[in-house]
Amino acid sequence: MMKNITVLALLLFGFIATTFAQFTTVSYDMERNWFNEGQALPAEKSMVFKGMIPGDTEMVELSILSSKRKEELYQATWFKTNTPELSLIVPFKLRSSDEYDFVLNFFKEVPRSERQELEQKILTILHTYIEVNLSGDKSIKFVEKKKKIIKQMNGLMERFLADYRSKKVNWKPEFSEMVALKLEHLEKADLDKEYVRKDSTMTKQSVRSAARQNLITNLQTQIDTEVRHLLDEKLYTLMESRFVDNYVTEEKQNSLALNAGFGGVYLSGDWSNLSYGSSPYLGIAFPLGNSVLGSKFLSNSSITLGVFTQNFEDENGNEVTGFLVDRPIYLGLDRKLFKFIRVNVGAAFLEGLNQSDVVGVAPTKKVIIRPFIGLSARIDLSIGFGK
Repeated sequence: MMKNITVLALLLFGFIATTFAQFTTVSYDMERNWFNEGQALPAEKSMVFKGMIPGDTEMVELSILSSKRKEELYQATWFKTNTPELSLIVPFKLRSSDEYDFVLNFFKEVPRSERQELEQKILTILHTYIEVNLSGDKSIKFVEKKKKIIKQMNGLMERFLADYRSKKVNWKPEFSEMVALKLEHLEKADLDKEYVRKDSTMTKQSVRSAARQNLITNLQTQIDTEVRHLLDEKLYTLMESRFVDNYVTEEKQNSLALNAGFGGVYLSGDWSNLSYGSSPYLGIAFPLGNSVLGSKFLSNSSITLGVFTQNFEDENGNEVTGFLVDRPIYLGLDRKLFKFIRVNVGAAFLEGLNQSDVVGVAPTKKVIIRPFIGLSARIDLSIGFGK
């Protein structure tokens, strides 16, 4: 029994160690507001941001932005555990030799009394906003269109709660469809519906007024319910924000690959009298995409250029060679088939003989372009130019 437990513990430890080994640690110095003692950030790797932060910090929000376009590329959030040290996992990979902006927001917990005070402020503003946007006597009319009212109410909520966060995943400071339905009900309401001329002890005006107030109260009650539900969560408020501008990433060596394979080149004829040449070939490949950041299709594809090690022979027994070197040259696209095996397709650039119909005139050389296909093994290399 103990043996099984020991084996299980070792396997679990190995899994955890392997998982965390995939992340590179980035130290953050809050006092100096920089990373890794001012050194470049790791490129093409998932990261864990670590560093000491103020003791009352309960939540940290990290945003990564493009330095050129100033648009947000990724956002990660950390909530305090048993230690005061930040340990924020960021599975977003930065490009090499590039610059990024970072925004680090530090939040503390909002006391219940402060949440209640905030709730009252928001409700007061929203009730006032509803009142000033309603008009009419015989019917209820809006000063603004319904969609604009909802948009402006959501805007008020967002401005009030811009510096607040919640652990709840779907926490969002905006109103539900129910508020829109209540507004629509107000717009279509018949305020005279409850008035009966013979039996009513109330005047038509008082009936309208009571009906109007009842509909407004229903709307306000729905608004109150949604605001209270939103603020009934544990909230965090922004206490400090840091901005790191134009931080560089490390440079990566360029990627190059060597190809060695065997291929065939179509020379002439059809299926009944096909003429082709075949030979081993050697070449270099230039990847179309980064294997870490690029798309799967591009990262598994390359432009390849090389030379066949042997010349070919055409249907007339003439030697077919290359027009730049004394061997056929190829240019094409290679695509990953298996782990080390690639399929290559493209064009072979050849030099053959152009036979003359005139007796006694020697044949001239001509450039021929023909399709080729082959299979190759590939060795990837990393190279640095003057570094």
